[in-house]
Amino acid sequence: MQLEQYYGMQSILYPYFYLEMSLTSAQKGDTTSLPYDFDGFSLSCVLPSRSCTLKLSYLYTSDYFSRADDGPNYLWPVGTQSNSWYFTCPNMKVTYAEITDYDTFYTISNLSFVKQDNKLVLNTSELKEDEDIIFIFLQKTFLEKHSFQHGTNTVNLFLFKGEVHIPWGNGYNYSVFPSNRLTKKLIDQSVTEVKNALKTLDKQIFPLENMEINVYETSLSMKFQNGMVMQWGVSLPVHDDNKAFIVIDSNDILRSSTFIHELIHTYYNRLLPPDGDSTRHFFGEAITEYLAKCVKYDNIRLRDSVFNEDIIGHCLSSSEPYKIFIDSISSNNTLGEYRYTPFVIHTFAQMMGENKFLAVLSRFFKEMKQNNTSFSFKRFEELMKENDVTDKQWNWFIKRL
Repeated sequence: MQLEQYYGMQSILYPYFYLEMSLTSAQKGDTTSLPYDFDGFSLSCVLPSRSCTLKLSYLYTSDYFSRADDGPNYLWPVGTQSNSWYFTCPNMKVTYAEITDYDTFYTISNLSFVKQDNKLVLNTSELKEDEDIIFIFLQKTFLEKHSFQHGTNTVNLFLFKGEVHIPWGNGYNYSVFPSNRLTKKLIDQSVTEVKNALKTLDKQIFPLENMEINVYETSLSMKFQNGMVMQWGVSLPVHDDNKAFIVIDSNDILRSSTFIHELIHTYYNRLLPPDGDSTRHFFGEAITEYLAKCVKYDNIRLRDSVFNEDIIGHCLSSSEPYKIFIDSISSNNTLGEYRYTPFVIHTFAQMMGENKFLAVLSRFFKEMKQNNTSFSFKRFEELMKENDVTDKQWNWFIKRL
């Protein structure tokens, strides 16, 4: 049996992902434990017969690594697109998965399920061939749920309660936050920041309507040798247009545009060009990052300063020219899609007038979503030129992308 999909670190650390694994077979009422080999990617065993029922059980830990200052790396239980928690073999599909539900928050976005005692039984037979199972399990001991309405949208914030001890190794505990962290002031600030972001998106770019927006706080910060700290988040792929799942680094709701970046992703994740399309990262990351900073920094002078800091940081970290339209973004390891290209977009927007640029961009988004078509760079160009962008301005823009 092969993992349906896998994450690169599993080849080294797979014992951390699949704990207490056991394989049993049942035949005519008799249950037998089977020996097996598992290398982190595939599992093999000798079947006692062709007609037995197999049961594979294990404790699963997610793929996400997190890093904490002066502490060890640790694994945090967040469901991601690269999760590999179920196995298949040729001519076989998992028909159901039974998950023991301990003291957790859980969100399952694209499957029907029933809860029986302390177990969740997921029906996977309804999935299409190209669909992944999307789910999140987070321990309640770490998080506290705060919900509110914003227009027709329901927002659920899952915030760290306070003192968090993350088990590592044999009884090792690492304390992340002081016990008084989750004060009423911090909760109110988080709610206000989310409401402001939604309000600005509604007014300037596009409205989010009838959405269930779930925001999970976790620790995703990464500190590099040069002293730079990257705080980040991810908008999980969801098959329900009315649900959004955002995993965000601690305090990023308050301190940066990362949360807004992920919120924008929820609007048009399904409209992005396919993997391998040369324009995917332009629409998927560069435009998203530009919009996130426009929403976060409504003061024009402050916004200019932020984009200028981005281009300076890019120039200091890389001597190579950056091009967004390439086959593999991995060869551009300077974070250019988040710093260089958004700066170019910002400069181009100033040429034609930022308000006009945002209005055209909003029209583009609405048109693509209404027609349910992937983003087209050709149509993007047509709309810009229909709104008085000259060939000279457009050529300047393209040359720098």
